[in-house]
Order: sequence, then structure tokens, then C-alpha cells
Amino acid sequence: MPVPLALLNGWMRLAHGARPIVQPFREGEHGTASTDIEKILAPIRSQEAQGFDAVAHVKFFTPWTGWTWYASEYDPEDRMFFGVVVGHEREFGYFYLDELERVTGPGGLRIERTCTGRRGH
Repeated sequence: MPVPLALLNGWMRLAHGARPIVQPFREGEHGTASTDIEKILAPIRSQEAQGFDAVAHVKFFTPWTGWTWYASEYDPEDRMFFGVVVGHEREFGYFYLDELERVTGPGGLRIERTCTGRRGH
């Protein structure tokens, strides 16, 4: 389910009515992963006017910690997202697909991705 930014950071939320797709996010999926994400997320800075009503359609999370990245916008050229990061603190900011792909946890666990599969709301 998409989350509007307002509910995630104490304010961010996901879009309503969409079913999430959870899948492992592995290094080497560059073409497929970024192409799918590009179709789902709005371009960088395109939701500024929406403020906290902007919607995150892609969620990345570490199954072994409490870190989660909610992406509402994406720049395919730089492979950069804008959204909310929930870790030690909650904050809005930019993060990179390449960095998420490189993270490896205990026993080889990888960051996983959940997405709504559609843009809208």
C-alpha cells in the first residue's frame, strides 16, 4: 500500500488502494529494478507542491534492522530517490539506488523492496 510522506515521518502516508509487491532487491538487477521504479515514481522535485501529501510508492527495508527508506520521487539518470528515511531518526532526504544495492546484512541478507506497482493518488 503506498504511504503518504506525512504519515511516515510522523506525517507521511502511502497511496490508498494499491497492493504492495514485496521482492528481494539484489545487486545486478540494475536494468529491471530501475526501469520498474522509473515507471512507478514521479520525477525528482515534481511533488514539491504537494508537501506532506506527496505519496511514496516504493519502500526499501532491511529485514534485520529497523531501517526503512520510503521513496516518492526518482531520478533515473543519477539513480537517486527523494523520500523519508527511518533509521536512528526520521528525516526527509535523498538516497541512491546504487548504495541500497550494495548493502549486505548478516548471512548475506539484502535490502528488500516493496512497491505498489502503479503511480497515482
